[in-house]
Amino acid sequence: MTFDIKTHKTLPILAWLLLFGVAGRFAWRMAQMGSDAAHVVVPLMWVVLYSQCALMLLLLFKRTYPPGGPVLAVAAAWISTEAHVVHTHLHEFLLRSGFYTHVLPLIDNGFANPQYTKLLVHLTLLGALWAILCLPKARTPDRLFTAIACTGAMGATLAIHFVLIHGALDFVIAQESKTLEIVNSMAPGGGREYLCAKHGWRCFEGPLDQAFEGAGDLDPRIEKIRAQAAAEPAGENGVRRSLTTTWKAGTIDPAAITGNLISFKSNGHSWRVVVDSVLYQSFINRWTLLFCALSGAAQSVWTFGGLFALGWHKRRAARKKAAGEAGVPQADRPQIL
Repeated sequence: MTFDIKTHKTLPILAWLLLFGVAGRFAWRMAQMGSDAAHVVVPLMWVVLYSQCALMLLLLFKRTYPPGGPVLAVAAAWISTEAHVVHTHLHEFLLRSGFYTHVLPLIDNGFANPQYTKLLVHLTLLGALWAILCLPKARTPDRLFTAIACTGAMGATLAIHFVLIHGALDFVIAQESKTLEIVNSMAPGGGREYLCAKHGWRCFEGPLDQAFEGAGDLDPRIEKIRAQAAAEPAGENGVRRSLTTTWKAGTIDPAAITGNLISFKSNGHSWRVVVDSVLYQSFINRWTLLFCALSGAAQSVWTFGGLFALGWHKRRAARKKAAGEAGVPQADRPQIL
């Protein structure tokens, strides 16, 4: 009994101290990085996502939340974000092990998005929690409310991603691709060089190897794209979206995914290559920031709203139990709407 009382009193205090300590260090690092909104919005979305993972992991081993459990989960999520546990260390481990090549082939031009690893971890924990809820004896309000909240958060995130990334962003990139194709189709002296200089595109022309050799300094996967271009019929326009991750352990870099939009065309013996880094990167940054802001807000509402609803449910159940033990007749008990 003594141990339970001490645990009940001290664990929430330690949890809040840990959370404030990590939050202070996180705020200091953000201040050092500058006032760019992306340096705050993107990591905070990760914190909310990892908080859900920590909550689900906790409830896989505990029927109910221990005192201070949700706060400890948020603190653990913050530490995971700063240390890049999932989207750097675990992601690189899965890449080295060949997971994304053989088990789940999601490699695109030699690139596997670190978002895949976050999604994999979240869905694995969510599936395990719902599996436990299928067992009547293991079903508890804590597990049920958390599973519903995390499912709603993931559903909202996927819906926002579909609308913004696979909808608006893909449309913008498709329009930019058509522009590059038109530039590559211009006759000599038709203003191609002027447009390339005006928009910051890197334009190359010559034999296959020579044209792509010039673009090689701009994209590490140029060899794969060159091989794909060589297989295209003469006279056909080809466009490839190429992404690179530059995340490093111990850093928070919201612009960690850099990309190039590469357009190429052959007339049979000569090749034209246009590499758009500036506009394409601005598209990615702008829409990624909007996605993270909306997704982070939706996930916060679902996650912390679910915890609030769970607390309200427990308080209501406790009041009913107390009223019953006190012998208050059912008709005289206050009704909670």
